[in-house]
Amino acid sequence: MAVVVAGPSRWVLTVVSQWDSLLIAPDGKLEKKVLSAILPLAVKVVVLELTNFRKRNRCDGVISVAKLQHRGWLVLISSWVVVVVLVAVYRGNLTAFLSIPMVASPPTTIQELLDMGYTLSVSRGYSQYHKMKTSPIMHHLEAFKRAELRQDQGILPKEEYITRLQTQPLALLVTVMAVPLVMDKYAETRGAERVCTLQMSSEKLFLEIGGLAFPKNSPIKYLFDQHCYALRSRDTSCFLLYTQGVRLDDSGDIPVFLRSRRYGINWIRATKKGHIPDAACVTPRLGNDELKPLGLPKVGGLLAAWVTGVLIAVVTFLLEVFTSVCGTTKSHMMNSDNGTY
Repeated sequence: MAVVVAGPSRWVLTVVSQWDSLLIAPDGKLEKKVLSAILPLAVKVVVLELTNFRKRNRCDGVISVAKLQHRGWLVLISSWVVVVVLVAVYRGNLTAFLSIPMVASPPTTIQELLDMGYTLSVSRGYSQYHKMKTSPIMHHLEAFKRAELRQDQGILPKEEYITRLQTQPLALLVTVMAVPLVMDKYAETRGAERVCTLQMSSEKLFLEIGGLAFPKNSPIKYLFDQHCYALRSRDTSCFLLYTQGVRLDDSGDIPVFLRSRRYGINWIRATKKGHIPDAACVTPRLGNDELKPLGLPKVGGLLAAWVTGVLIAVVTFLLEVFTSVCGTTKSHMMNSDNGTY
């Protein structure tokens, strides 16, 4: 079995809608709390500084302690903002946020699926439910706790799940036999190629036998067919699907039961089929004429310009403080010479 997630042509849609995944890492909630606490206070202090700017200039030469405290708060908050931004850049979150366009790969493993906040959709059939529920792997159990269950039509998921797959952070757990069918069915035609809009994960959750091959007129085959008929009479699916690694001789054949009784019955005979073919669609490629992320060097230049602006603001602030102190001292000296107090 494999996990199929929204593919490259839908990456922008699935990632842009997830603001936290771009700016804040799954375990990086500290930056969010600090920003939410600092930014309103910073705005308030800046507004106070602007409204009291003229009042300070019209003072009679005395600088109050409260006004100096406003300046101190402004420096403190600005320093914290710089620290938070630097931490965010180091973690890679701000870099991803400033990348234009916001392109990111969908998860390819269960661990990435959990970290990126995706929901796993598990079918009630084909033993997926029981295998995920009883899996000894902690990542599987964690994904199963927040998974949603679905009922497929045969081996293919319903259309509504594919639509959600392309617009929401959702991953479908499907059988390995259905992967090429699903990927080819929803591929897009671009020029002379069929481009995949879905992507298969690199991590397979389960290894299992997907098909059984019996010699023609084998008694074992007859018994197995009878068992399938009995299951079908109870409205239970019975699949004898052919998978890669099972080879037949010239006289071999496999009965393939495609759909359950609920959705109709369709039996076919497969003879001398060596393996299930891979998906015919191709993975999309970014050409030279297409938009690409800015990358760390270009983002670094943008951050350098931002740091330059911060330094200019700090120097201006220090000059303002120095000018105010000098003006106050000069005013006191003139008042002393004139004999006024």
